[in-house]
Amino acid sequence: MKNIINNIIFILGAFLLITIVILKDKYFLMLSISAIVLLIIGILLLIIKHNFSPIVLPVSISLGISLLLYHFAKIPTYKAVALFFMLSLALIMIITIIIYFSILNFNIKTHSLVVASTIIDLVKNPNTKTAIYYPVLNYTIDGESFEINYPRGFVKDIPDIDDEIYINVNPNDHLDVYFKPTKIEILKNCLSTLSVLVLVVIVLIGTF
Repeated sequence: MKNIINNIIFILGAFLLITIVILKDKYFLMLSISAIVLLIIGILLLIIKHNFSPIVLPVSISLGISLLLYHFAKIPTYKAVALFFMLSLALIMIITIIIYFSILNFNIKTHSLVVASTIIDLVKNPNTKTAIYYPVLNYTIDGESFEINYPRGFVKDIPDIDDEIYINVNPNDHLDVYFKPTKIEILKNCLSTLSVLVLVVIVLIGTF
């Protein structure tokens, strides 16, 4: 199924390139066909869960809306172009937030085994002037011992050897560990995305 969809996407991509070359002087028709083809490609990418789908879909939708307003509402070209770029960015930001929380929920479900791991070592990062320490964790499941590096470094409030850190482990693969982000990390990621979204909305309001 995935190979068939990939082949269809390749054919559509080739068709789009040929269309752009043939209709390069007929901008509205060329862009209209591009929006439709990109929308189909975006849907196909979404079906196979490709990483490019959250980008292709917003771009195709934004292009279609901009062309409709340009053609039927007779908005100026510069406003249509601004709308295309800003709306694309806004939709990408919204989808990014949705995907972020979807991934969080998915990882928590798949890594449902919560295990208390013990810090057995603290490794100092030699590549920075600031002293950053990364814990080395050890955890035991069904009598089998595992060792893994903790991905977050500590500059202050550095934990001690033998301190415990709870981790999420895949019950079907005990080496597959998911480090659940802290509430502060989740808040920072959301705020950074939302700040871009707010800026885009302000620019859109100012443009129109």
